[in-house]
Amino acid sequence: MGIIAARNQAFHIARGDVVFTLDDDAVFSSAEVVENVLRDFELPFVGAVTIPLTDHFPDGTTRIRIDEEAAQADFRCIRIFSGGANAIRRGLFLQLGGYAGMGRQFEERGVAIRMLEKGYIVKVADQARIDHFPQVASADRERIIYWNTRNGIAWACRYAPFPQVIWHCLGMLFQHLKIGIAERKPLQPATGFVAGIGDCLGSRELRTPVRVNTFKVFCKLGAQGIIRFDELQRLLARHSLELAREHRVGAPVAGGVSSHREGP
Repeated sequence: MGIIAARNQAFHIARGDVVFTLDDDAVFSSAEVVENVLRDFELPFVGAVTIPLTDHFPDGTTRIRIDEEAAQADFRCIRIFSGGANAIRRGLFLQLGGYAGMGRQFEERGVAIRMLEKGYIVKVADQARIDHFPQVASADRERIIYWNTRNGIAWACRYAPFPQVIWHCLGMLFQHLKIGIAERKPLQPATGFVAGIGDCLGSRELRTPVRVNTFKVFCKLGAQGIIRFDELQRLLARHSLELAREHRVGAPVAGGVSSHREGP
């Protein structure tokens, strides 16, 4: 059925409040990962947690995606969770409609921006790590570039408000063309762009843009990368966005943000 449809089905089958996703080329670094990540959901406005990855390449080299010590030093947030190493509130995920059926690559962005629209954020796990053992062949890389471009355009057409959708699509084409040319695979982003535009024209009824302020915050989070929670609060305040809360204000937590209990 494909990875996206399978993940959506897993969320319907699962019965826990939080669902973990782990790719088949990755393993938990310790037996405490799940327990430690679940603590991050004690804050009610955390919709998803991205778990830092350590890449272990076939040549014996390693790469740390997110510095674990820095993550422990402060409450840190990020725009998008890693598709292959994350934990998400099951009720919220189902409420948002799950992953959009765009094939592989980019599915996390759709959930993340709709999550932000509802007042939920993505937190970086501060006491957990995933060991990742990628085995990327050239053909895999070609497919990744193609699908990143195609689904990036489809994502923008679906969620970006007007007129930002125009500039975002053009910027995404330029960005992926640079990647394709640098890797000597220029055909993949070009064909991906054409396919993405075709998808948009063929499914205009699926366009569900978020608010302009939400989109601006989402783009700024992408430009800033990982930021501390207090910086995120200031960014949200500048654009009049609030974190998730109950209809009645609960006890203040995390620097004045109201408490909230989420149901499925």
